[in-house]
Amino acid sequence: MAPKVCVPADFGKHHIGAPSHGNLTFNLGEGVQIKANSIILSLNSPIIDDLTTNLHLTSLEAEDFSREAVDCFIEASYTGEIEAVTVGIFRDVNKMSRVFDVSWLVARCEEYFVSYLEKLDSESSYPDMLFAVEEAVYLLSTVKKRDFLELVVKKMCRISSTRRDSFIKEY
Repeated sequence: MAPKVCVPADFGKHHIGAPSHGNLTFNLGEGVQIKANSIILSLNSPIIDDLTTNLHLTSLEAEDFSREAVDCFIEASYTGEIEAVTVGIFRDVNKMSRVFDVSWLVARCEEYFVSYLEKLDSESSYPDMLFAVEEAVYLLSTVKKRDFLELVVKKMCRISSTRRDSFIKEY
């Protein structure tokens, strides 16, 4: 028996999209399909492992997620790094990491969010502040994580009252 792989691990970004490795299909909206290697994803996700090993699934419905988020999730699973996450796809990547129980990726998403919050200040734009508030509320409502909402509230308290009041009025 082969030794258990410690994830995250770098399985090689060059394998992404290789036809011989694409035995698991993510079905996105409008007929878009993304193929990935079920073994690499299974090593990262006990959920995908169960779906492919025990239920013998060869495709997963992923219409709820953007193509960019699925690509980022797969790349992270292959490389052990989460480099492609952006504000625009953060929620989907974070949600995928939780749905598929990729614990190390959940932790990296949380680190990304905390580092994002640390950058907020009185000069931050309305969309930047809105992202922080909405993501914290989303995490509270979906996974009952209060600490992110508390971080946002503390951060907002440190921002100048003029900017904070302007944000609240705009919100």
